[in-house]
Amino acid sequence: MKHFAVGIVIGLVLSTSVLASPTGSSIGFNFAADEPNGGFEAEVAGAAGAVGTVNWNNLEGQADIFDEVVMDVSGAAQDTGIEIEWISNNTWSSDGRSEANNDAPEGNDRALMLGYLDTSATSITEVNIENLPPSISGGFDVYLYTHGGVNGRGGTFTLTADGPSVSQENVNTVAFDGTFIEGAEGNYLFFEGLSGNALAIEAQATTEDLFRAPLNAIEICATGACLPLPTPVAGRGVIGSQALPISVENPVLGPGGNSKSGLAQEWVNQGNPGTKLGIDSIFDSAELLVPAFQAGHGSTWWTGSDAELGELVKYPDEVQPQFNNDDNNNYVVRATGEILIPESGTYRFTDGVDDFTYLAIDIDKSGVAGDSADEVLIEDNSWTNTLRDGNNGGGGLGEADFDVAAGGEWLAIEFNMGEGGGGDSGVIYWDYDPNAPTGQRLAGAEGFPEFVEDALFPEDAENMYIPDTHLRSDIRPLVSADLVGSVTSPPRGFEFEVDGDTDEADKFVITNRDADVYTTVLDVDGIPFLMNGTGDLQPGDSFVIVDVDQIQGMPVVTSLDPDQVWTFNPATGEIIFGAGVAGDYNNNGALDIGDLDLQAQAIKDQDLSFDENNDGVVDSADRRYWVNELKNTWMGDADLNGEFNSSDFVAVFTAGKYESGETASWSEGDWDGDMDFDSTDFVSAFSDGGYEMGQRDGGPNAATAAVPEPSSIALLLLGAMCLLRLRRR
Repeated sequence: MKHFAVGIVIGLVLSTSVLASPTGSSIGFNFAADEPNGGFEAEVAGAAGAVGTVNWNNLEGQADIFDEVVMDVSGAAQDTGIEIEWISNNTWSSDGRSEANNDAPEGNDRALMLGYLDTSATSITEVNIENLPPSISGGFDVYLYTHGGVNGRGGTFTLTADGPSVSQENVNTVAFDGTFIEGAEGNYLFFEGLSGNALAIEAQATTEDLFRAPLNAIEICATGACLPLPTPVAGRGVIGSQALPISVENPVLGPGGNSKSGLAQEWVNQGNPGTKLGIDSIFDSAELLVPAFQAGHGSTWWTGSDAELGELVKYPDEVQPQFNNDDNNNYVVRATGEILIPESGTYRFTDGVDDFTYLAIDIDKSGVAGDSADEVLIEDNSWTNTLRDGNNGGGGLGEADFDVAAGGEWLAIEFNMGEGGGGDSGVIYWDYDPNAPTGQRLAGAEGFPEFVEDALFPEDAENMYIPDTHLRSDIRPLVSADLVGSVTSPPRGFEFEVDGDTDEADKFVITNRDADVYTTVLDVDGIPFLMNGTGDLQPGDSFVIVDVDQIQGMPVVTSLDPDQVWTFNPATGEIIFGAGVAGDYNNNGALDIGDLDLQAQAIKDQDLSFDENNDGVVDSADRRYWVNELKNTWMGDADLNGEFNSSDFVAVFTAGKYESGETASWSEGDWDGDMDFDSTDFVSAFSDGGYEMGQRDGGPNAATAAVPEPSSIALLLLGAMCLLRLRRR
């Protein structure tokens, strides 16, 4: 919404021009453009990628040859004689094929990172590009886009041109939200300094158990032609919002009730992120499917798509009817509480979980499970099923030594699971039989697997999962907490689209799931914000670009148009078009006492940059202009609360600077700007006519107040001193 900003803000303001697309030759190949499932949602139709190539070659299918390749020359398409051949195991999609790892807004960047050439555990994707033109072959850099549908998995990518082959590894760690991240845990890899008229690329799983090596796209740039662009907040050329990942900090819990059997469970409908960090991120930001609960059917665990087992049901009643009674995809669970370790010794644990498993127990009795590496007993993203006869048992086997008092001790425990696609289940087994004779219980679970590939018999499994008699929790309500947003600056910062015709702008937002409980907080200090202003923009037009309760720090604001100047208000999250608000000399985003004290020094030094009324001198007239016109208050308003009254006298006399000869600030009585507090300050204040007149309304007060004679000022001064004495008693 447009409105004129009145005297309150100024941010760090710079003006710069940046590259909008490669300035030389680049070639873009976008694979699996017909994904997902022949839907062609992965076609790229404009500027996309880390460097913004405009003209892309959209390729379909898992294998083919294509010889109608176009090259992008400073944004224009040019025909070439290039030929590309590729062969892969299959194509897949980062979203829409039982996988949800692409949260970017609709647009070309989302499309680029949607479809990909895929690998199996052992297959190799091969891409061969021939007949590179001289404008490229003399020297080029390569951007490989490597984002798949499941986090925690990745591959090795090898490039061969003239000279030795070069390789890099990559593992996906977070969903793609529109931000391009370079590196081993990012979503693209950068290879520089290659040459030659042909390029060969191979992609394969780094390890068979964490297979895949997704290849979304290839961007080849003549050396120096491409630089990473600012990352668009909501898609290049698209106005929208980006919901930021968050962490819950400073939680305050209310009183709990009595501990009950079973772990406290939290369920969220989001796909398996494949890592503990990803699980934590989901629970920090997502809405729970239902409030935290202790399963009423008598067991913490469930069998999902497998047959029910003992007391285990397919899904807890508490998540019905959202979860059906067959099988479900894309959900995560966190279960916390305490486990009873009945006796000292070595305990073994294994899982029947599809897909991701995390199990930690508080071995050192700190009160927190998993706060040291040796307390993490299982952290495994290889699926199995309830009886561990799928996928060779997955990979979850762990053991730990416990030293507990006689009769046992309750220790903190945390269990996480993440489900992607296919089957699902969630159960933890231990090598302890509470029903065996004393002395035979530890290491007494019949049929406990000795090796990871060992499956379980149903009759053994139903006596082996950790029973709720040895699990407990106490659910305490959350009274208050901060939702702290996370925004990592990309190499060239963030680009905000601002449209003066529609009064719309991109914005960062933090979703507040309960405003009565949570306060949203975002630190933007030092993050580059690039403003791309279009349409009818007028000085003073403002747009909210950071929508949170509390903003920390100040971004570095630049402009795509070097003739545009923008300011940022950290108090409101608004960006304001035009020059900064006059009078904020200390650049802290507010018109305050610090600005008046700087002005007093400028009056002494005759610093003409403080000449607000442009009369060629810095004096008390500039001070009155700042107070009346910029701050919209009265001379004598010592605390700048908008009123000049007896409380201001109390404040200045409490400071003890009156006729002391000591340097005084505005809040200590220096109202005329000569840096001391004496009777001339009262003349300056009362001549403004604001004493006991309340706040100014829309400018100078229309009422006229008599200016006291010097003798009257003395009486008022005496009255103020008496008032101060009375206040002190």
